Amino acid sequence: MKKFTKVILFGILFSIFGYGGFWYSTQASAETYVWSGHWDYTYKMEIRFMNNVTGNTKLRSLVNNGVYDNWNNKTSSINFVSTNSATGRFILVDNVDFSSVTWSGKAEGSSTNWDGSYHYNGVKIKLNEHYLDGYTDWKTLGVVAHEFGHAVGLRHRELNGRGYLMYPNDSRTVNAANSDELGVLKNHYNWHGCQ
Repeated sequence: MKKFTKVILFGILFSIFGYGGFWYSTQASAETYVWSGHWDYTYKMEIRFMNNVTGNTKLRSLVNNGVYDNWNNKTSSINFVSTNSATGRFILVDNVDFSSVTWSGKAEGSSTNWDGSYHYNGVKIKLNEHYLDGYTDWKTLGVVAHEFGHAVGLRHRELNGRGYLMYPNDSRTVNAANSDELGVLKNHYNWHGCQ
């Protein structure tokens, strides 16, 4: 009878901690791919952005293409809307030309700039022409979409390789979020009570 009790007890513990531990670890790992910040919205996921790229009409156009084609047309969860108003909460996109840095783009504020309810106060995307001027349009669209991914809360996907938009190197093989990344993002925003 003791052996039978041990087997039953092991089965119960395994079902609680074994499968439960597996479920927890997969949920926790999904959360490691997003920051706590998110955009506040009540009806439809519309995030305002201001394309402030100047002196480079090609890059300015690629920013709009990267937002509309590589985000809005790929997901029903997020809808970026262009604005000319510099008031309220929005994403500001600027071009810079820095030869002394190693990045082609960065999204300042995406990992920290939120209020007590974790709503983003704003994100500043900087696109570095020093590198982007030598990239193909396709590769530049990947950088733009990658930085907008940060701006909605996605973190880097270093371990999963170049097939992810959020791969931290410009050698990624995609220029739009894949289904795994969109799933993580959808879960992140649903977790915050968004639809």
